[in-house]
Amino acid sequence: MRNKSQIATLEAIVSIVILFVTLSILFPKFTYQNKWDAAKILLKERDILTTADRIGKLYELTFNSSALIEFLQRVIPEKNIIYWSQAEGGLTPNITIACNCTQEEAGELQGWLKGLKINNRSINFTIAFTNLDSINPIIRKTFDVLLIFGYKNLTPYVNTLKTECIDQGKGIIEIADMNETQVQGDLGQQEIFGIGVATSQDAKQSEYDVFRKSPQSVTNITYLPFKYFYHVPIPLFTSPLPPGNVPTDPNLASEYCKELSTGSLKIQWYIIDENTPTQPYAYKFWICNSTKVFFDSDWNESADMIVNKGETFNLPNLHNTSENFTFSLNYIDGQEKIGVSFKPNYKFYDFIKYNLSYKINKPGNGPPEHAVAAGLKNKFAEYHVLTPGDGNLNRILIQGDNTTQAGEPIPGVILNASSLSRVAWISNFTDDGVGDDERLLLTSLILWAAGKKTTSILAQPFKEGYFTSYVNVVNQDMYEVYKFTLGVGYPR
Repeated sequence: MRNKSQIATLEAIVSIVILFVTLSILFPKFTYQNKWDAAKILLKERDILTTADRIGKLYELTFNSSALIEFLQRVIPEKNIIYWSQAEGGLTPNITIACNCTQEEAGELQGWLKGLKINNRSINFTIAFTNLDSINPIIRKTFDVLLIFGYKNLTPYVNTLKTECIDQGKGIIEIADMNETQVQGDLGQQEIFGIGVATSQDAKQSEYDVFRKSPQSVTNITYLPFKYFYHVPIPLFTSPLPPGNVPTDPNLASEYCKELSTGSLKIQWYIIDENTPTQPYAYKFWICNSTKVFFDSDWNESADMIVNKGETFNLPNLHNTSENFTFSLNYIDGQEKIGVSFKPNYKFYDFIKYNLSYKINKPGNGPPEHAVAAGLKNKFAEYHVLTPGDGNLNRILIQGDNTTQAGEPIPGVILNASSLSRVAWISNFTDDGVGDDERLLLTSLILWAAGKKTTSILAQPFKEGYFTSYVNVVNQDMYEVYKFTLGVGYPR
């Protein structure tokens, strides 16, 4: 009997256990999760982004990691909170250039790019030397643009240019003059830059070199370089002067300046005579008390106009004083520099090379009355004409305002692009000196070739975190759309 009673008890216990297990499966315990931690993080992110925008700091914080970290440390007092950010769109704030060049050329390049500021934020350039057979390993993963100074047969380097540049989304710019023989035997020029067989042809003397045409759509390959040239302000640095009055023409009132400095806008290099080095024609200016700029537009060493920040102004064309070029004073950076942007339709004077000797008279107190090509407009010059290999003339950014005898354009800049990378060939504009117009054109090509990449500030791994995105627009110098993403969470 005892055994039977024990068995019955065990059966009852087993039944009860089965019943509890079954009930727990069929009727699980009710739980409630309020996600309050997530809500607090999302609200905090929203408040931070909205506040940064309303106080006018969002644009700076998006592209300046040091400023962002300092700001977040002030507005997020909790010690157990970590953050992460990402910027998409907008110009790349830090551009690394792999330069296949001499030390002297690298120094000149650094000077041309120094002090660039767009929409009131600095664009910084780092220049590192590299060979063409293999990109400098120190910057191989981080560089944005490969810059090649001077002509080189690129056939031995085609594989490197494709695998380490094109396939990785890196831009390439070549500054070189070439003839038809060099292009015919160079697979790099043909495959990378898309340059076809060149021909050496006679053409009437070009008066100016100009943008081929204004791009009508953002899909045009020339759209961004064109936009950058006519919106990016070129920095013009100054030298300090003792306090005093700005020298002015009789029809312009002088002004005493406690702080005074002077500089010049140098464009359109010209030849005085065959025995004198070429030099730019300079429009001198003075910064007075960091608030206004006095310009000398008639080359007599005294100012004849006052320009304030944000104003447009005209300067006469040296080679044809019946027309003016229009500029804008984008900013005055203390007494150190000003930012001047070019407005359509600017003309280059000495960009594309040709085989012809000529000279013009040296201006005295003003330019010659009519110095268009110094009377050589009916003479012929020999050009080495490069053409887009696919026949697509829309890839030409800059060309002479004349044509060859066969009616073909004479390019000075040819662009090429794939889904990943952007490349450009540009005529060697450095032989006779570099003006502010030419360095602005090169800057525009570098900005285009570098592209718009995502930049991030990475934090330690999250245990739990959330992110909020904010799309914004700035339009101080040019229209720029960007997205800023902020992530906040708890560490592991």
